[in-house]
Amino acid sequence: MTKADLVEPDWLELVEEELRELFADTFLEDAPIVSVSSITGQGIDDLRGVLEEEIAKIEPRPDRGVFRLPVDRAFSVQGFGTVVTGTVISGAVKSKDTLVLLPSGKDVRVRGVQTHGKDVDVAPVGARAAINVSGVEVGDVMRGDILAQPGYFNTTYMIDARLHMLPDAPARMTNRTRVHLHLGPREVLARVVLLEGEELLPGDSQLVQLRLEEPGVAARGDRFVIRRYSPVQTLGGGAVLDPQPVKHRRFRDDVIQSLWELEHDDPT
Repeated sequence: MTKADLVEPDWLELVEEELRELFADTFLEDAPIVSVSSITGQGIDDLRGVLEEEIAKIEPRPDRGVFRLPVDRAFSVQGFGTVVTGTVISGAVKSKDTLVLLPSGKDVRVRGVQTHGKDVDVAPVGARAAINVSGVEVGDVMRGDILAQPGYFNTTYMIDARLHMLPDAPARMTNRTRVHLHLGPREVLARVVLLEGEELLPGDSQLVQLRLEEPGVAARGDRFVIRRYSPVQTLGGGAVLDPQPVKHRRFRDDVIQSLWELEHDDPT
């Protein structure tokens, strides 16, 4: 809670009680609440301590070894050219690497790498990175594009997935419902093909095939969010099972069994 220096302690306690009521039955229900003031410094050390405790609970990010970075911003720097920024979600990147920009398929070369404003030799998995690239103009890079190691990822118009509807989703899902699909920072329109039933109710889950209206890029295990086409409201989300599937017919036992095995990591 910011600006704690502007009110009496009793008022802070009342606001904290209101926050507890607001966050009841949500993932923030038991989250610590810290009163801080950037003017007096009140609570700043406590906030640092809470952040360090929360960070310590986080498991190290798994690294699949193949470089991939979803682009959240692109701009031009005089004398350097195109710079893209994002978070390294797998692998690592260093100067002179050759990468591919997807979905356009353009090859680019890394001229330099920065993390937190400092030049570095390597940006590892989990790092926020600014990458100076040659071979592409800034106008050719869109939010949600993927910078990746060549030869591993392809664009796709279909994705097999497990879709979980939020318990308080504002609408049920019927077959071929049109939705906004969010894959990392990329948003595309898609149709949801229900593979196991005629509808998907709030709080339930089902195997689905997402049929995209524009090319997307995904890997198995990637998380996604879907939102209602109109009005734009969050309906649910899930995990990618197959980023390069064939077009499925509904209610096929062999398809459902195959996806179930993908979902449960059956070695066979």
